[in-house]
Amino acid sequence: MVFKNYFYLVLLLAFFTGCSSGVGTASDNNIDSESLITTGDTDTDSDSDSDSDTDTDTDSDSDSDSDTDSDSDSDEGIDTAQYANCDNSNDCYDSCWGCAVAWQCKAEDDACLNNSVCKSLDTCIAGCDSAADWEVCSNSCRSKYSGGVALLNARDICVMCNVCSNDCNGESAICDSVVDTGQDTTVDTGQDTGVDTGTPSDCSSSNGFTGIISESDFDIYFPKAERASIYTNAYCDLADMISRLYPAFANTGTATAKKCEVATFLASVKHEADMLKTAREYNPPHNYCDYSNDDYPCVSGQSYYGRGPLQISFNYHYGPYSEVYYGTKTTLLNNPSLVEQNGDLAWGASLWFWMTQEGAQWGSGRNCHSEATGGGGIQGVTEVIFGNWWSSDPTQRQEYMDDISSTLGISSSTCDW
Repeated sequence: MVFKNYFYLVLLLAFFTGCSSGVGTASDNNIDSESLITTGDTDTDSDSDSDSDTDTDTDSDSDSDSDTDSDSDSDEGIDTAQYANCDNSNDCYDSCWGCAVAWQCKAEDDACLNNSVCKSLDTCIAGCDSAADWEVCSNSCRSKYSGGVALLNARDICVMCNVCSNDCNGESAICDSVVDTGQDTTVDTGQDTGVDTGTPSDCSSSNGFTGIISESDFDIYFPKAERASIYTNAYCDLADMISRLYPAFANTGTATAKKCEVATFLASVKHEADMLKTAREYNPPHNYCDYSNDDYPCVSGQSYYGRGPLQISFNYHYGPYSEVYYGTKTTLLNNPSLVEQNGDLAWGASLWFWMTQEGAQWGSGRNCHSEATGGGGIQGVTEVIFGNWWSSDPTQRQEYMDDISSTLGISSSTCDW
């Protein structure tokens, strides 16, 4: 009996000794294995392994907490259910608008209100309600505060064209320029930074430009077969950018003044961009960096030579235009070549320069828009773009001006008064 019990005791001890050795061996052979995390057996790990496991778990928890906090912050305690369906009030500007900017368009509204130029533009346009001609007043505000146009349009598109599309139906022509619903609602998101693929636009924009020249006449003036690839849809891209950024273009002054603006713009584009054969300057002599400009500093390795239909150049042009299009100066200062890769961006750059910049006439109060609509003609416009008329290849510029003016049914001389 004693022998039997002793025999069982030996077997039992052998069993436990074997089990303990097996766990130790598995742990030793799998110190860095996933089993350390799943078993939770930190006693058998070395201090180094235990710390590593703790760090891994902590990082994982941190990511999870970060996501939770982010969701919570975005809602800011708002009962979002009440703002999920704003478009049912039959009231665009009060009920639906207030509902939209409370949540679904809050980011766009905040972006505008937190930008001093956009906020001033918003206030200016609000004051047009009492003006004799709201459209003229609104266009004047957009020209005065052009740096805020992109952010304001992003907010208005979000509200009128997306969230309140029924309640605000027909209230704003801006929705006509939205080709891809939901994709072009915010100009400053960087969505248009890719290379233009040449996908046809539906060319839905209707504005002063499209009312003066047809796409077929545009294609005769700029033959499609000769254009650079980003200008495949040049007419529609230009029309869309006019509606989105500068609706006052070809919509200021008399009927003749409007035609003169289209004529001088297209004649200038034909000369500067070699009939739209190129989106960049041929053989730039240097990097066009004004190193003295601290507001828009050059980025090492980047060149700010002429790009786009009007060949904007220098860091002090790329930076401010980047603020208008993207909401930050850094995008185009860091990557100015984007302007030669995307049709919308390229046309927007040229319109921005045309409508807002004094160019070579810095400090004069003159810009291409004021010259074209105020009797300066092709010579006045060229002085802003180039600096003078006599050395700017005036013969070719005048020929281009005569040609397009005839297409528009005016004489180029009528644009000089």
